[in-house]
Amino acid sequence: MKEPAYAIVVLGAAVRRGRPTATLRARLDAAHAAFEAGRAPRIIVTGYCEADAMAHYLVERGISPSVIERELYATSTHENAKNTAALVPKDARLLLCTQPSHQVRAQTIAADGTPAGSPLLLSAAGINAGQPQIAVGSDGRGVVAFLAAKGKSYEVHATPVACVAK
Repeated sequence: MKEPAYAIVVLGAAVRRGRPTATLRARLDAAHAAFEAGRAPRIIVTGYCEADAMAHYLVERGISPSVIERELYATSTHENAKNTAALVPKDARLLLCTQPSHQVRAQTIAADGTPAGSPLLLSAAGINAGQPQIAVGSDGRGVVAFLAAKGKSYEVHATPVACVAK
């Protein structure tokens, strides 16, 4: 077995009436299982509105509050990465708990919280609502984007990516 990671990091997702939604519970359950398996000695929960609810959920399932660190300021994946990086040693190995639909965005943010690659222009007309799309240029730089509902309108959320050949 590999040496344990410095921490398990759980990225925030929706909370309803102070309780994690099914999406967030899946992330927390994965973190709980990884912690119980000895994959890391601490858990970092990150998200402005979510961290307290996430910590409470884990404590209800037997995780000691002393091993849970709350990052209470992040409002985006970019801020999750940047704020978490400030809490851990520079070269710390972290175990990230999220879903596949969020993984590309989470993995394309560097350890210091800066996006990898540089963005390409992407028209909202070519994006299916809620379904991530990717556009990559010949230099391997591109963007993952999706259209999100915002009230009665939509907004484009995009994350720069850098692709390299193996």
